[in-house]
Amino acid sequence: MCCVACVLFAECMGASSGGSDSRDPVLATLAEQVTLTQYLEFEAHSQSLNTRVSALCAEPTEARLVEARDAWWKARTPWKQSEVVQFGPVVEYPSRFGPKIDRWPVNASAVEDLVEGTSPLSQDDFDQMGVMTRGLPVIEYLLWAQGEDTVAELTANRRRCQVLAGVTADVMTNASRLVLVWRDDWIPEIVPPFSSMYGTYTSTGAVLNEWVNRMVFTVENIRLTKLGKPAGDQSNGKTLPGSLESRYSGRSLMDARDALDGVYVVWTGPTEAEQTGVVTLVSDAALVERIEALFADAKARLAQVPEPLEQAIEDEPEQVALAQESLRALQVALQQDLTAAIGVTPTFNDADGD
Repeated sequence: MCCVACVLFAECMGASSGGSDSRDPVLATLAEQVTLTQYLEFEAHSQSLNTRVSALCAEPTEARLVEARDAWWKARTPWKQSEVVQFGPVVEYPSRFGPKIDRWPVNASAVEDLVEGTSPLSQDDFDQMGVMTRGLPVIEYLLWAQGEDTVAELTANRRRCQVLAGVTADVMTNASRLVLVWRDDWIPEIVPPFSSMYGTYTSTGAVLNEWVNRMVFTVENIRLTKLGKPAGDQSNGKTLPGSLESRYSGRSLMDARDALDGVYVVWTGPTEAEQTGVVTLVSDAALVERIEALFADAKARLAQVPEPLEQAIEDEPEQVALAQESLRALQVALQQDLTAAIGVTPTFNDADGD
């Protein structure tokens, strides 16, 4: 299991005799090496997706459709891994990139209205649109919802491909904007000495509170929103497949796994062997081992849910329930034991996962 990098609890929790806070390097690692790296990877994948969609629209073929779908799928990984970062420019105005990039589930009628309309589709036009006609779920819908007729539809209705290309270019643009705003405005906001234009955080403890609570909330959102809501937990057992994330592509379970991986990298840091994440602040070796085991169990239980999730919630709901229970145990350990161990104040979840 994981070794404990911090020997003395007091050294982890407060300032050392030299005046520096030993929590500060963790904050820097999470902001600069974890999140910025994920955003850069998402930016690169969104550029590749844009290239593939442009090629598809230039000459719609089954082979090019497969390439575009594969590029979309790959772009989801760094984006979902960064889902734990529900603060900063992803949610804060004026940027609020999150809903522009990934509002789910998709509103199919809004997308079809855009396809059937005549409104212009430049970047300036997308910047004025609402989130129902923007983002990765809209791209997914246009690439998958027509099934075997997708290429034929894109060929017969050029406006459909124009919308697809416009939405994809908009995602690529916002991915690049997110990198710039995070790097230039928000890293100074959440890395000491906290000299920035917003002044949202004024102490190491406040930023650490944010990170750890977001770990808790992300696990909870996977359990309740990604799995529980479509499985019928909020509807007296009636399954709600329309609430599935990435339903058309069948990526729902992978989205959940990627989001959990994102929580885990906040725990470990970008390189598990070096242990540069939140785990370095925990002096209790038994607690570290237990949290590691709970992460491993949650990952294993998610892996055991058969693909696709839409079918699993109907045919093997017990597997979904087991994954949820494993996630609940991890959530409790993070929310109660981890927060107590490192002096974090638990707060209430302000997000629903989408």
